[in-house]
Amino acid sequence: MRNYQTRQRELLKDYFEAHANTKCSASDVFLALKDEGISRSFVYRNLDRLVSEGFLEIGINEAGTHAMYEYRSCGMQCAHLHMQCVKCGKTFHLKNGRQEFLLKKIFVENGFEVDVQRSILKGYCDGCKED
Repeated sequence: MRNYQTRQRELLKDYFEAHANTKCSASDVFLALKDEGISRSFVYRNLDRLVSEGFLEIGINEAGTHAMYEYRSCGMQCAHLHMQCVKCGKTFHLKNGRQEFLLKKIFVENGFEVDVQRSILKGYCDGCKED
């Protein structure tokens, strides 16, 4: 039985890796994987485990009605700010260390400690800002 759980867990991880930069609800994941023999209860039980292990990031959908999960390619070392396009929903990592340093400095100077793993700057990506 343990091998079956391991196979299911790998399918779950593979799904999120294949859908990087896409936020998915537990229901989305279940519907995508149910033909692989994964039960709804397995999905719900394992999403929180994958969050605590640093494999997934959890947030709330725009309506605030349910949890959304997203693959974290950097695992627990995801100590940088994120940017999210408000039009297409894609999430990007702030790659320029100098810019991130300046943003953190602004927060520190204003007496605010930033949780960089959960911080998201909202705006428009290159593909959407011209539309």
